[in-house]
Amino acid sequence: MFPYFCRGACAGLLCFDLTNRDSFIELDNWIKLIRENAGEIPIILIGTKSDLAPINMDEEEIRDYLIKERLHDFVASSIYDENNTKKEVFKSIIKSIDPNYPLHNFSLFTEKDINSEELKEFVQFFSICPICKKENHFDCLKSIYISNETEMILLREQIYKAVNASRDLKINKRGSLKIGIPCCSCYKKLFNNK
Repeated sequence: MFPYFCRGACAGLLCFDLTNRDSFIELDNWIKLIRENAGEIPIILIGTKSDLAPINMDEEEIRDYLIKERLHDFVASSIYDENNTKKEVFKSIIKSIDPNYPLHNFSLFTEKDINSEELKEFVQFFSICPICKKENHFDCLKSIYISNETEMILLREQIYKAVNASRDLKINKRGSLKIGIPCCSCYKKLFNNK
């Protein structure tokens, strides 16, 4: 079945165990299978268990193998490395497919991030538009929360500052302070006229 899964692929990831030399030797078969069924796509080699000893591979041998097999990149990884390795792997894949793709704001969120208590609190706090009182869409709030774009990061920081400052304000009974994220409709009304 594996040849069918290769068809249409524009990049490949091949993993091997840095503590198990046999897994490195078996890469030849996997590369051949990928190339026969997907053509000359970029392949990134991932060495797993980089946190364990003894490492049965030497860096020069891996570099020589990359050149010999025309592989795009090599990344050593560990399950303890959180997102950094994953992020570098996906950046490498994107660059191998489209070298001009802008990666300055690249982010990679895991299921853990998207299901975090912090996101749930953010969505709950900003779930209602402060202008029309309609419910904000979860996907819109999630995209604001997970965005790594500079403008969105600054927006989030300003929103949090305003919320924290509002907790300390003494407002008379007639006054009101509305802090929130406008819904799509209110946002368009506010900002499309400028």
